[in-house]
Amino acid sequence: MSEWETAKLGDVAKIDRNTVNPHDLPGSTYYLGLEHIARGGGITGSSTVGDAQLTSNKFQFDARHILYGKLRPNLAKVASPTAHGVCSTDILPILPTERLNRRYLLHCLRQPSMVSFASSRASGANLPRLSPTELSAFVIPLPTLEEQHRIVSILDEADAIRTKRRAQLAHLDELPQATLRDLLGHPSIWPSKWRVGTIADIATSIQYGSSAKSGTEGAWPILRMGNLDDNGRIDTTDLKYTDLSEKEVEKCTLQSGDLLFNRTNSREKVGKSAVWRSEEPMAFAGYLIRLRLLEGYSTEYLAAFLNGPAGRAIRLKAAKSAVNQANISASQLREIELPLPPVDRQQWFAERVAAIRAERDRVAKALDADEELFAALQHRAFRGEL
Repeated sequence: MSEWETAKLGDVAKIDRNTVNPHDLPGSTYYLGLEHIARGGGITGSSTVGDAQLTSNKFQFDARHILYGKLRPNLAKVASPTAHGVCSTDILPILPTERLNRRYLLHCLRQPSMVSFASSRASGANLPRLSPTELSAFVIPLPTLEEQHRIVSILDEADAIRTKRRAQLAHLDELPQATLRDLLGHPSIWPSKWRVGTIADIATSIQYGSSAKSGTEGAWPILRMGNLDDNGRIDTTDLKYTDLSEKEVEKCTLQSGDLLFNRTNSREKVGKSAVWRSEEPMAFAGYLIRLRLLEGYSTEYLAAFLNGPAGRAIRLKAAKSAVNQANISASQLREIELPLPPVDRQQWFAERVAAIRAERDRVAKALDADEELFAALQHRAFRGEL
């Protein structure tokens, strides 16, 4: 490591806790809460003082500050705003002095070792927070401003590649629904353009999953409702395992092409659906329903419809609410109505989705490589090894 000077953050930056009463501000004033800063940094949304109906004092900030989320610092909610406004008091505005490049500080506070250190200094079991005093005491490497600029240039370029790759993924996630709209047209024309039927008309099997207990051991990996994401994908990185009786093996396991429907969840998420596309052995749990369709009918088409705007509206209407959750039974699922394009059009849709999925997998792998490169550059940058 080069022999750089080091400094306490409080000696080269000010934690700028200037409060303001939102009642003294125009309703159009820009507002950022923790929910508007993504894990790992980056501003992903915003509100206004009026829309957020703020009542308690907030911190002021402008485009000179770095915004540091002090609640759950392990989430690395550290961002660089481009406008002035107010923020939640769980966000600390940091104003660098002339000795500290603003984006150098941003990258420094986002590096994994600093995030881990911040987490270790937070207090509070359920809602850990990092105090301004602790943050001010952080020791950071302080090379010359010229060297800071050079480091920022390298890390910004690598970060821009990651950002573009994430934008590609977001676009690819939207493509199946755009393709569905191209296929079906506006809902107002469906009755005149397509045969409208129910899921019961095209299903050969509608089966509840296993109620057997799952854990870290068992003969069968098992999908639960948390393994289905909101974009119609199945995530197998967090699997539990179970044992099935001989009778349950046929009833509660999956074949490639089966559709899974989440019958119990929050009202917003109940009914999310995904297609199992693997030949690997897999069971499914009782909060899921397995659907198999008549030959030629596409589970890819059905899953996209159920996850799309029209499907969500139908699911919300069908869902029966209980305490903190909603449910759609197999009998209700059978009665869901939908447009039924000819099977050749459904297969065209399935082929398009397969091509989109293959491209998404390629971009996701490239993003993984970008993330590894960025982490390596971060590690080297703040050790003086770039």
